[in-house]
Amino acid sequence: MDRTVSHSICLDPAPDSTALDTDEQWSLIVDALTRRGFLGAGLGVAAATLLAACSSDENGVESGSLVTVQDETGSVEIPSDPQRMVIAHVSAMATVLDLGVPPEKIVGGFFGLEGVSGDAVLRTMPEAANIPNLGTAGTWNKEAIIGASPDLIVMLLTAGNAYAAKSYDELSATGVPVFAGFNGFLTWDEMKKLVTSMGVAVRREEAAAELNARTEERLLAIKDRLSALGSLPSVTLLRTGENGVVYNQVDALLDALEFPGDRATSEEFTRTLTAEQLDQVTSDVIIVGAFQDQQDVRAQLATNPLWERLPAVRSGNVHYVDDSLWGSGYSPRATQLRLDDIERIFS
Repeated sequence: MDRTVSHSICLDPAPDSTALDTDEQWSLIVDALTRRGFLGAGLGVAAATLLAACSSDENGVESGSLVTVQDETGSVEIPSDPQRMVIAHVSAMATVLDLGVPPEKIVGGFFGLEGVSGDAVLRTMPEAANIPNLGTAGTWNKEAIIGASPDLIVMLLTAGNAYAAKSYDELSATGVPVFAGFNGFLTWDEMKKLVTSMGVAVRREEAAAELNARTEERLLAIKDRLSALGSLPSVTLLRTGENGVVYNQVDALLDALEFPGDRATSEEFTRTLTAEQLDQVTSDVIIVGAFQDQQDVRAQLATNPLWERLPAVRSGNVHYVDDSLWGSGYSPRATQLRLDDIERIFS
């Protein structure tokens, strides 16, 4: 996929540039942007970003310089010290906050109709509460993004995914530098790579390494405690659909803890089981993703006569968890919350 990135341009100051008034400075900026074809990408944002990027601090050192890094699209230039970020994914948002990025440096996120409170992870993070909600991921509001005057957009990209590529193109069309991070959730190594990728995006690589180390330390501690129990029970993660359909979904965390069980592989991601195929779920323990009203899910499963025959149901080993957490949460904070659930289930 070809990548076109709009870069901030720091003008070489004329010898008497300090004597230029504001109108003259804007004239120089507009002229530079016009020659480089920036006007079609939104002059107001590009010029505003340019003024910030080319400013000097009180010591005369240029601030807001660019750095070349690698993302999922190749070699890109992003701010070396981003100050106004839009984070276009909830798992990316939670990760960036856990990397210690001050929330005041995040000028927008895409949280959906319910806002931060609608996400199982972000609603546990007080620092996310006042971050402006720019809408729903995937239906990008270009005007809202431009209105937030960001100097960097951070998104997650799945290689080869047409929908993700379209989102990348739409975000790039704002004229703001876009960092396409690794969208990793299928395996434990992929989840760590996502954190590493976000560390590159927000220039906190060391913090990312430390965060991965802390998360893995807890995983290994739980793994050791579970091994003391002897042989581990088999586990399946189910999510419910319409018309009695259930989805047997891959789970990187259960795989990393080495629970056996008939689960979808990372290559499959999910297996669809019709109402007539429910008896294929033979694991000792079933974890079911449910939204806040668990009764709806419980009632839906109970309508299938095969449900009561499953070994886990008969032995009372069905556990209901937050579907928005287990079904789509894969930031380090999400991992910690899910490990809480695992300790509760298997204590």
